[in-house]
Amino acid sequence: MMRGVGGPLLCIADLLSDLSASTDGDLCSALETADKLLQTADTNSESLLEKIDVLNGILKRATLLLRSPGACVNRGM
Repeated sequence: MMRGVGGPLLCIADLLSDLSASTDGDLCSALETADKLLQTADTNSESLLEKIDVLNGILKRATLLLRSPGACVNRGM
């Protein structure tokens, strides 16, 4: 069977395969590991969204500046 490849996120098929082949103790360990991976991915995605918002603000300010009267004169054009 081909295993999923997806970086830090656990492929659902892999998780189900691991769970079906695990004992009770390993089942809990697998679920805890999956939970930690998902929490990390969620935190990373929130951080990325915050950075995107900052970049959008910078681009909006730059666009307004370039559209303002005299922007070309200030740039020597």
